[in-house]
Amino acid sequence: MEWRLNHVWYADIEDARTCECGHYPICEVCIVENEVNGTILEIGNCCVNQISTEFEALSRVFPALRAGRINPAIIDYAYKQGITNDWENGFLRDIYENKLKKKQKLTPKQDTKFKEIRLKIYKNIEISPRQRVKIFKKWQVAETGAQPTRKETSRWRND
Repeated sequence: MEWRLNHVWYADIEDARTCECGHYPICEVCIVENEVNGTILEIGNCCVNQISTEFEALSRVFPALRAGRINPAIIDYAYKQGITNDWENGFLRDIYENKLKKKQKLTPKQDTKFKEIRLKIYKNIEISPRQRVKIFKKWQVAETGAQPTRKETSRWRND
């Protein structure tokens, strides 16, 4: 494959970008890198599928990001980005397949570990500070935990 996904990020409309195709606004931004010539493109979630069908799972990443959910696409993305380790990846996959998908309750211990890993993922995926605060408020997590990552501080310095 010539192109590889570098990372994705979710922006508020005020921080929207213009896709390489000229489409504006894009809030669901995919950063892809050409492994042959090193070109890096910032493109929208629709155009990324024109580069490679391998990026098809991203269509399930962005809705989950907006809602603060964990789904197989987010689990896979977090693992590939090195946000979660082998054990956390396996735990999330097991919890998703055996509990969340079937709408079964987690044990208190599972719930604590799930929330810990979910927070770790959402602290390390690039989303706008406003969206991060909204998600953390929904989860009833203190805003102090909603600090932007180092990558984000330069991107949203006007917020």
